[in-house]
Amino acid sequence: MKKHFKFIIFSIVYICTTILLTKSITTSLLNSEISSLEKKLDQIVQEIKDGNRTRSTYTELQIFTDDNKVPEDVQNVFKGSAHSNAIIDGNLYVSTPLTVNGKTKEVIRIGEKLNVNPSIFELIFIYSAVIYLFILFYYLNNKSSNDREISEINKIIARFHKNPYQELRVDSQSDPILDSVNNYSSQVYAILNDKNQQIDNILKLINTLDFPVFIYDDQGSLITSNGSFKLEFPHATNISYFKNQIEFLNFLVSNLVDSNDIQGEFYFEDIDKYFQVKISNIDNLHGNYIVSMLDVSEPIKAKISQDNFIANVSHELKTPLTSIIGFSDAITTHNISQKQVHEFSLIIKKEAERLENLVNDTLKLTKNNIKIQKTEVQANEVVDDILSKFYFQIEEKKLHIDKRLRNIYFLTNYDLFYGIAKNIIENAIFYTKNNGRIYISLNDDNDNVYLTVKDNGIGISIVDQERIFERFYRVDEARSTTTNGTGLGLAIVKHNAKYLNARISMISKLDLGTKITIIFPK
Repeated sequence: MKKHFKFIIFSIVYICTTILLTKSITTSLLNSEISSLEKKLDQIVQEIKDGNRTRSTYTELQIFTDDNKVPEDVQNVFKGSAHSNAIIDGNLYVSTPLTVNGKTKEVIRIGEKLNVNPSIFELIFIYSAVIYLFILFYYLNNKSSNDREISEINKIIARFHKNPYQELRVDSQSDPILDSVNNYSSQVYAILNDKNQQIDNILKLINTLDFPVFIYDDQGSLITSNGSFKLEFPHATNISYFKNQIEFLNFLVSNLVDSNDIQGEFYFEDIDKYFQVKISNIDNLHGNYIVSMLDVSEPIKAKISQDNFIANVSHELKTPLTSIIGFSDAITTHNISQKQVHEFSLIIKKEAERLENLVNDTLKLTKNNIKIQKTEVQANEVVDDILSKFYFQIEEKKLHIDKRLRNIYFLTNYDLFYGIAKNIIENAIFYTKNNGRIYISLNDDNDNVYLTVKDNGIGISIVDQERIFERFYRVDEARSTTTNGTGLGLAIVKHNAKYLNARISMISKLDLGTKITIIFPK
């Protein structure tokens, strides 16, 4: 039915095309004759004006004056037309004005027999009819064969839509058209299968990578991603997910405009990580884009930490050195009393001790690849020894020390354990107000040793608690300068705990005090 309908449509289009073609040829021939006759008439008018010939010389001329009885084509010239034409009784007439002083006084018309041969139109129709009959004969003669070919091809198309990656073949029965269809189907299958295999290989490779990788299309939708990406960004389904990471989003969008391999470095605040990101355009991904994200947080943070550490050390060294140099100059270059010399000497000694502590603490923090040699340590004796070293500070501030120390021996590194205990006890003493109370306990169980130091000092805000273990970070800058501290105490605690596989627990409330527990594995 569809085949008949298509042929009817073809027939209508064919007939209309034939009519339009005939009309076009007729118009072209007629315009050619009119143009030729107009040129001839213009030449005659010019010769008359030049006086080369008289009007009587041209027997084919017709001359009209402005009269209502003149033919319509002549009237058009009197109305202002440069030329006018008419076909009367198989003759073609062309008219033009004869002007005197810019005014049309007469109209000259010339005519000749129309040369457009009607037989041309008959030949066109006959030729068109013959072609149409030939097409009709071919259609009727091959209809049954064509119906079979079309039916088989339709089956292939339907099966291709259902499964484009399956090779599709039909029984050609030596039909050249169906043989060509089979050959084309085999070629398409080979190409698609090769492309599909390449895409599968890419996807398998992506899933084996231990860093985030995802693929997105020109609409911004994520086509696929590997486990590492889903772990870092579990809710991402479109690149618009990164709208709060505006620089990264612009980076992804820019590649849609300029499809070149590009890379950049971005910080993701939500997960506190730096990624080196590269976008690649792979032909086999059908215009999609593959994004690889290499986690470079560790080296970048190490560089930032190193830069900050150097800046902080320089600042901390400058303060005691400035005091030492200043008071030394005062002693050596000024006439001062013995009492002032003694006072300035004490200040110099205090600043020198502070400088020594800073250098020692810095060395402790910068040691890498420490070889941990564990020995049996009596933990309660270490705590008592530390408290004895701060006897005068405790007495001066009239602090009450509540000790609950069990007699505990366990295998650990003495220096690292001592550094942890000394710094958390020292912090409690320095940051507890006069007449304050410090509670120190030492307990254990089958697996761990627990050292707890609790005070009712100035406390630590929630914001500060996130940074309290950073190097040179101080909660109370004004108080820290009076305690001879270096700002490295809790950083050393964290550093040593890492090497002992110890865990740190801290509970603190501003103006109420702080409780720190270090859990050492046995």
